Amino acid sequence: MSENRDDSQPRPLELGRSALPSTYVLLIRHARQDLVTPGFGSDPPLTPDGLEQADLLARRLDALTLAAVYASTLRRAVDTAAPVAAAHDVPLQQRAALDETDIGSWADGEFRRRTASGDPAMLEFKRTGRWDSLPVGEGDASLRTRTTKAVLDIAAAHRGATVAIVSHSGAINAVLAQVTGAERTVLAALDHTSVTTLQCADDGVTVLAVNDVRHLPDPLLRLGSH
Repeated sequence: MSENRDDSQPRPLELGRSALPSTYVLLIRHARQDLVTPGFGSDPPLTPDGLEQADLLARRLDALTLAAVYASTLRRAVDTAAPVAAAHDVPLQQRAALDETDIGSWADGEFRRRTASGDPAMLEFKRTGRWDSLPVGEGDASLRTRTTKAVLDIAAAHRGATVAIVSHSGAINAVLAQVTGAERTVLAALDHTSVTTLQCADDGVTVLAVNDVRHLPDPLLRLGSH
């Protein structure tokens, strides 16, 4: 006699415990940083709010078993990842290929200034969601290639485990665009310390969640505060 089964309800996902040789990759946007100010560099430190976000992130991920923690080489990503790595007693590993989109001479506050001024190139960028719309920077193909390769290389190095990667909105979006085959490279607005989860296996990559911020105060409540 076959046992009764109810397949109508999805089973809960247990990260890192699948019977399949999958790696679960947590792509995390860095915590909130100070604004980039022209003349003062393009890699500011975290704000007090950002430090709190990083702490809340580390507390949430404490329930998981992380085999490794990676970050880009930029200060805001490193400072976000450090509490996570410390909580899991693993070294923090940095990869330049996880850095934010290279926008060349617009990195030192110029990107934000042109956005605020309604620059035509920025309007086209917003419409297309593609970095090729800008007259400076590395462009979509380069960004997608380097970020996706970095993530898949990390997944391959930790087969069957769960890893955390702290990166940037542009970089994470590029990975999402590449693995889903999207035309746009900028697909989603990602909150600071949001978690986007990928399941990486031999037969491909599955996007399990995007912009998960359950460790932060409800972002919907902010919509009514204007």
